[in-house]
Amino acid sequence: MKYNFNVNLVDIEGKVMEQPVFDDNGAPTKDKETLTVKKIVKGALLNLSEDENKLSGQKKFDRYDLATRINKADSDVELSIDEVSLIKKVVGEKYTPTIVGQVWPLLEQEKLKI
Repeated sequence: MKYNFNVNLVDIEGKVMEQPVFDDNGAPTKDKETLTVKKIVKGALLNLSEDENKLSGQKKFDRYDLATRINKADSDVELSIDEVSLIKKVVGEKYTPTIVGQVWPLLEQEKLKI
């Protein structure tokens, strides 16, 4: 099935969520950027928890490959059922209800009611 990750995230009030922009040294700047589903999913796939550090090299590569495909896509990305399950798992483990509540329905192709 195809999925579009170029979707802005909103807070519970419907305001577009933003995050700080960091410079080359990792320090936050005064700039902000819109938080998108694409950024959340890439972060969830690439930033390993302590338990995930024990993943095999192949699983780490697969996550990198999936994050790269999503990052390069300007529109829809074709995903397998297993890839959707993985994204739901990692987003669910690493993010708040406000984020999960928007990402999961997108992956389940349900309409959000905010």
